[in-house]
Amino acid sequence: MKIDLHMHSAWSDGTDKIEELLRNVVKNNISIFALTDHDTIGGCVEIREKYGNFLKDNKLKFINGIEFSTDDSGKSVHILAYNFDVRNEGMKLLIAKGESLRKERAEIRLEKLKENFGIELSPNDRKDLFRANPSKPRIANILIKMGYKGTISEIIKKYLDYKLPAYKLTMEETMSGIKKAGGVAVLAHPLGGTGEKEVPFDEFEERVKKLKACGLDGVGCFYSIYDERQRQEIQKVAKGLSLKLSGGSDYHGKSKDVKLAQTSIDGYVPQEKDFTILGTIL
Repeated sequence: MKIDLHMHSAWSDGTDKIEELLRNVVKNNISIFALTDHDTIGGCVEIREKYGNFLKDNKLKFINGIEFSTDDSGKSVHILAYNFDVRNEGMKLLIAKGESLRKERAEIRLEKLKENFGIELSPNDRKDLFRANPSKPRIANILIKMGYKGTISEIIKKYLDYKLPAYKLTMEETMSGIKKAGGVAVLAHPLGGTGEKEVPFDEFEERVKKLKACGLDGVGCFYSIYDERQRQEIQKVAKGLSLKLSGGSDYHGKSKDVKLAQTSIDGYVPQEKDFTILGTIL
């Protein structure tokens, strides 16, 4: 049985539309999965409304999710939420604020593209970008279609890789919103995501303690670029703070070189019993 509790669709910065994503989930023999698009639950709603029979026919356990981009003293921290009440007004406001802040960041990036490189998106490209939550990979994809050479990562590094003012939710307001909506909160890729520098152990531990005080339920342990040493470090802190273990590939389709259910870099394949968070969210 394969499990993947962290993946993205074209509703945020992934490339797979929902139908394609579901086909890929089945193709990769995944039995339990969560869609965790950035600051939006549009894809989760689409799955629930249009693909209920598909889930049943393929014996898939699907978990609603979302990934919030938050700020911790100028450093980006991603928090995954599962099984929250989508009708909760506080959660609706939190999601709306996250979407609004993401759009503000995108507008600043577009302004800088024009200012620094003389690059301006056409009205149609702008419409496509803001159709779903905009992101650096989606801007990079548009630039590639415009004829700029390079991979998505190369385009981001050349044209979009600069520090912006936070324009993000705080960790505290995010955790508060998740808990008030009855949700389960998990710190995503706690030692750093793909393409990022590894977070020092002391910083990671301090952050987890801060989030635990706000109601954190678990930490992402099984991740596409993590090895045995990193898993052991995460498990040590989680055990000391009585936190559950979670994980997922952080799949983005063609915009990242990560496969579905790729939950380690050294070939370790976690089993259902390793995902102790499942007892909380299933």
